[in-house]
Amino acid sequence: MMAKQPENEDELSIVGGTKKGLSPARQEEIQAEFLAAANDGNDPVLYHALAFGADINKPDKRTGLTALHLAIGRNAFDAVKLLVLRGAAFVPDNLGRMPSVIAAECEVSEELCDFVVEAEAAAEATAEGV
Repeated sequence: MMAKQPENEDELSIVGGTKKGLSPARQEEIQAEFLAAANDGNDPVLYHALAFGADINKPDKRTGLTALHLAIGRNAFDAVKLLVLRGAAFVPDNLGRMPSVIAAECEVSEELCDFVVEAEAAAEATAEGV
C-alpha cells in the first residue's frame, strides 16, 4: 500500500525539507504533526512524517495514545494499515487500553476491528515466540 503524496505544501509543513540536521524542536513538531495526522486519518502526512523521522511508537505525553491508537479511534482503516505495516507496536495507553480495546470502545467498522484484533494477536504471538 502506497500513500498518496500531499497535493500542496500546506498539507504538510515538512515537505521540501531534509531530515538530516533537524533541531530537537523541529523533531518535536514533526512528531506532533504525525500524531495529528493519525488522529485525522491523513495518510500522506503520516507517510511523510515517518520519512522525516517521526517515531511510530512515541505516545502522546499526556494520554499515552500512540498514532495507532488515534487512527483506530478515528476508524481510519488505511492509516491503521499503514502504521501496522510500518511496524507500529501494540502497546497500552496510559489507561491500560490496548489498540483492540480502543477499537471496541470507539465502535469502529467490523473490518477494522477484525484487522486490529488479528494484527494485535499476531504481534503478541511474535513477542512470545509462538
